[in-house]
Amino acid sequence: MEAAGLSTVALSTLPDFTRSVGAPRVAGILHPMGQPLGAPGNAEGQREVLKATLRFLDAARSPGGMVRLPFDWPVPLHRVKWHGDPPPIARHLILRPWLFPRLVSGDIPDHR
Repeated sequence: MEAAGLSTVALSTLPDFTRSVGAPRVAGILHPMGQPLGAPGNAEGQREVLKATLRFLDAARSPGGMVRLPFDWPVPLHRVKWHGDPPPIARHLILRPWLFPRLVSGDIPDHR
């Protein structure tokens, strides 16, 4: 999309990882995985996150930018109650937290 002239931004709960895999612009947010826009049912909060992400996209004219959006989850993330099962990557890291630095650094084995 970038090559075609369409700027993109990734809203990510793992911004360093997202950047390491080549996203041209990354808006990081301290929200639970799977809920980067905000809590279900909180339309106003979700709208604010989306507006902030789009403002960053507008300001970051060239690829390579990264920002941490100024939104925090209302409770500490380690106390978040998952709705259903956590995403697969979260389950993997919960069981193997020592792999997180490899994930963030982009040292990800290809298991195809």
